[in-house]
Amino acid sequence: MEQVQGRHGWAARTTARGFTLLEVLVVLAIAGILMATAAPSLTSFMAGREVGNESASLAASLRLARSEALKRGTEVSICPSTDGKACQTNPDWKQGWIVFTDQNADGVLVASDGDLTVQSRQANFHGVAAVAGAPSVVTFFRNGIVRSGATSFEFQITSGSSSGAQKVCVNVQGRIALKAGGAAC
Repeated sequence: MEQVQGRHGWAARTTARGFTLLEVLVVLAIAGILMATAAPSLTSFMAGREVGNESASLAASLRLARSEALKRGTEVSICPSTDGKACQTNPDWKQGWIVFTDQNADGVLVASDGDLTVQSRQANFHGVAAVAGAPSVVTFFRNGIVRSGATSFEFQITSGSSSGAQKVCVNVQGRIALKAGGAAC
């Protein structure tokens, strides 16, 4: 420690430690600017991840329905549902869906027909704007082929922006594929 002579005698010279108020304010201003520029991209990233997760969940349930049809040797259907107990008449898949054995091949879950619920899923489509192009029920025959009027169909799942869009494609053979929003099935 060095000693210096001042007006009032000898004193020990100490070095100042810490940050000045100006330095702290500059660092906080820079951090605020960085967070303000990162927030919009983080929001779109989170919306895209949610669309991706729900698309994968729907595809997994469709694959489960197909594999159960093959395993059980009976028709298995998947339909939109709000309560996990009954199919909806309108194809609003944003609320959730149920996978069930469809003994009489009517596409309706009725316990007295011998239908059994295989899976009930409440969807988590909080940031998802739409599930478009989806049929009201998807039924797989015992050989895994999908019963539909068209050769193939798709579930278009989007958030508020088109960059997060995904498609769950189902072809007539019952194969399920995930595609980017602009890609063709």
